[in-house]
Amino acid sequence: AEIAYYKSHNDAKVLSNKKARVAGWNGRLIKMTGNVEGIETYFQLLLLAKGGVNYRLDWQSNGDDRDADKALFERMYKSFKPKS
Repeated sequence: AEIAYYKSHNDAKVLSNKKARVAGWNGRLIKMTGNVEGIETYFQLLLLAKGGVNYRLDWQSNGDDRDADKALFERMYKSFKPKS
């Protein structure tokens, strides 16, 4: 459903959709490109779930900031400590 939302609202194209494991929680790490108000945008989305609890961490980068933002987003989600 998340991918469909980004496709319909931001004309996004999926670059990767991989399994992720963060702090013992399973989830998906999705990377996409699309447009926000005519500006090319790079989206990163981490979805985690365990039992009835879920977390969503998302980031969007414009143009030239993509490489630095990839590294920052990775640092953020790898240090994320979900509460069970």
